[in-house]
Order: sequence, then C-alpha cells, then structure tokens
Amino acid sequence: MDRAPPLFLHAGLPKTGTSALQQHVFARHGRIAYTALARKGGRHAEDSAFGRFVRTLREGDLLDCEPAATRRLLRETLAEDARHAPDASCRLLSEERFTGIFGAGLGAKADVAADLLPDARVLLTLREPAALMVSHYYQLLRHPPPELRAHRTVDAWARAALERRHHHLSHARLLEPDRLVERWAARFGRERVHLLLFEDWRARPKSFLERLAGILGLEAGPTRALAEGSAEPVNARYGARQRRAERIASATGLGRLRHGSDAAWMLARLTPGSDRDARFAPPSPETLALLRETAEPACRRLARDWGLDLGAWGYAAEAA
Repeated sequence: MDRAPPLFLHAGLPKTGTSALQQHVFARHGRIAYTALARKGGRHAEDSAFGRFVRTLREGDLLDCEPAATRRLLRETLAEDARHAPDASCRLLSEERFTGIFGAGLGAKADVAADLLPDARVLLTLREPAALMVSHYYQLLRHPPPELRAHRTVDAWARAALERRHHHLSHARLLEPDRLVERWAARFGRERVHLLLFEDWRARPKSFLERLAGILGLEAGPTRALAEGSAEPVNARYGARQRRAERIASATGLGRLRHGSDAAWMLARLTPGSDRDARFAPPSPETLALLRETAEPACRRLARDWGLDLGAWGYAAEAA
C-alpha cells in the first residue's frame, strides 16, 4: 500500500492572512491535497459533515465529545480530498478555528488537534499582537456579540479585555503569542511546529512562499509563482465580495481593503451616526501603546526561544 503524503494542519491564527493563503495558495497548488470549507477554497459545504465539525470546533463542543467518530470523519475526509489530488506531495487541512478565541479559548484546541490529528505537522501564522487584537475588534463589529455592545469604542473594548486578561476567553490572550506557540509545541513536538509571520507574507510574499514550500516539501518555483499577478481566488463569492469592497473603498477614498473585507460591512462604516462613528474609530495612540507594552515581554520571549526576527513587530529579542 502506498504511503500517504505527509499531513499538515494550518491552524491559524485568525486575522493573520489566512484567507489569502487559503484562496490564493493552498487551493491553487497542484501538489497540495487541500481540505477546507468551500468558502475557504476547499470542497466542503457548511452543511457537510466536515462543516458541522468546524462549527462544533468553533463552539468548543469537541472538548467534551468522544473523539473516535471525529477521528474517523477526518480520516475519511482527508482521504477523499487526497483522491481528488493524486499528484499531491502533501495533505493540508486549513482551519483557523483551531486557534479561535471562542468556545474553548485560544490554546485549548491544541489538545483537541493533537488528539484528532496526532501525526500532523502544524503551521501557525502569527501577527504583531496589538495589531492582531485591534483587527479582531473590527471583525467582531460585523457580528457583534452581546458583550461588545457595552463598549462604544475599540479603546473601551481593549481596556476591558485587559482587565480580564487572565480569563481564557479574553481577547487579551492574543497579546501572549509565546504561550500559544508553546502549547502547540508541547502537544505536537517543537520540531513539528512551524511559525509564519503575517508581516513577511505581506511585505515579501515570494520569499515567504519559498519558505512555505520548503516546509511543505514542495518545489519553490511553482509555489513562489502563486505570489505573482492577481489571479482570481478559487471561491467566486469571495472574489466578488472583495471586488465590491474595493470599489467602495476607491469611490470613498478609504484606500485598499484587506482581503476578506465585506462590502456590506464597509457600507455600514459609511452610515452616519455618532455611535457608529465611535465604534469604527481607530484606537488611540495611548491604547496602542498600552497593548504593545503588555505584549512586549511575550514577544521578546517568543523571538528568543524560537530564533525569530521580529524586527517588523518592533520588539527586540529577550537576552538568553
């Protein structure tokens, strides 16, 4: 029997360029047997068995369930996707809910992943924590949870999160990337966890993809070529939504939007009203400074322990 190609789990984090990687790289590469929801460039509908798995992963229910049936589901799903990519050199499941805040919290799902996919190698995409936390706030505005409605600005929301930073569902946990990485390394082994920086993907996409190709065991040239041009994303709805949002941005002088922005969400930003204006206002310099000050020790430890150059983040490595 032929040996299955190596398995990789791209576990997020959310808001670290995951949608662009999913749509423009993972779903397009002919040597990747890609497993994901259809809206992320994969083959699986929201109401499929895999879609229901993702939903329960988000809500945290998998922490209390019998994992045998879920292991079987994932094994069958990965095998099905591999049959549709007979020339694949690797299998890759991409789902950022494995590192989402909701449900079990930021780190606990590493335990679930290690139980369900013990042979996987892990890709974690990271982003400067203060910017990541602020980006999460604007994402939450699209579908505000009840607790968000109590805070009229990103400044108030961020400070409230910091006040409960030790709670496992606090978004302030995003300011501790070292703890998250160590949790995954403890469960999978340090040698099987690979860290990728959003800032590298944005500033130097070709070199970023060369490194990604090396991790996945792919040829660098075809992988690097995916950074060239402006190919349509695999998910047509994603592409149409992005184009609408870009047209709104161009017409209103808001500038280029990040991938994943929604036209309706942008229209909401343009709706008059002092409350809405306050909610979408950028964070104050004082709030950003507080978030960065809080995150700095964790970032310095991360740089030291994993040999990362976090110059783009503006944090120096902690002395050994």
